[in-house]
Amino acid sequence: MYQEGLQVRRDVFNIVLLFIFSVLAALVPWPEIFRSINGYPMVDREVYTEYFLYGKNVLEYKEFSGVLSYYTNEFLWHFGVGLLLASGVELADVFLVISFILYFSFGLLVLREKSPWALLLIVNPLVVDFAFSQLRLALAVSLLIWSYLSYGRCRTLSSVFLIASLFIHSATAIFVAIYFVVRFLSWASGYSNLKVSVEFAVLFFTGALISIAIGPLREVILSAIGDRRVDYPDMASSVQYSLFWIGLLGMSFVFAKNVIQSEVNRYAIVIISIVAVNVLHGGYSTRFLAAAFPFLLNLVLSFGGAARFVPWFFGFYAGLQWLYWLRLI
Repeated sequence: MYQEGLQVRRDVFNIVLLFIFSVLAALVPWPEIFRSINGYPMVDREVYTEYFLYGKNVLEYKEFSGVLSYYTNEFLWHFGVGLLLASGVELADVFLVISFILYFSFGLLVLREKSPWALLLIVNPLVVDFAFSQLRLALAVSLLIWSYLSYGRCRTLSSVFLIASLFIHSATAIFVAIYFVVRFLSWASGYSNLKVSVEFAVLFFTGALISIAIGPLREVILSAIGDRRVDYPDMASSVQYSLFWIGLLGMSFVFAKNVIQSEVNRYAIVIISIVAVNVLHGGYSTRFLAAAFPFLLNLVLSFGGAARFVPWFFGFYAGLQWLYWLRLI
């Protein structure tokens, strides 16, 4: 009884701490800081601002002919934000709440696996850009995290979160597919006692296939399902930027027996496999890294013993990220 009461108090403390952390993180004027450093606003945030304040909502002219059209046109994003604005809510407040939700959701996942001090590592340039600029995907990924966390308690609610995320950003289908592979692998390894090397190979090749699908085969797939976003600018991530994550993939292979048992870590391994293969064909990895950041952080903090230098090296890498983001290097 005493232990249960202690756990409840600890859980309450963590939630209160996370709430305060998320509020403070969301209230930092990162968009203004970004503009003052770079001389221009956060690109995606500005696009959404122009669209909702001065543009014509997709729902006003787009014809929906079935579930697929609602999915590819991300109906819930346009409908939900449009409804809030029509109700008198300021767009800046909508953006602020989304940023808070993103930090809170990332924090929940980290606290589920690690200690509260790990929350500080969420304040990373990748997450800042994700939470304040890539707002649509940030909201969709937050819902996916809630779907994952609620699956064991209420599968109906978990399904609602998952479906809602798909109709906010169609790219979340990729993250859902990764999760199903991870879940299947968890079941298969428990049922047939798969070798660790086989599990790692499945995770890596899943990431490789996704990388190829969203890279060389991207236009073919999008055209086939009638998606409107067929033409993309060159948004390749540099080899230098990806080196840490490629190194993390190598370390995960070497110490697979220690890190691969967790579903969260398996998910992270698929993501860094995407990053590694993207380097080969010039794919864009930054949004994958940002969207899966709490999973990646859990993986990094899982290394100990002979690999205990990995979290420290990540701290050094994060410092370089900040220096680059602040244009100091």
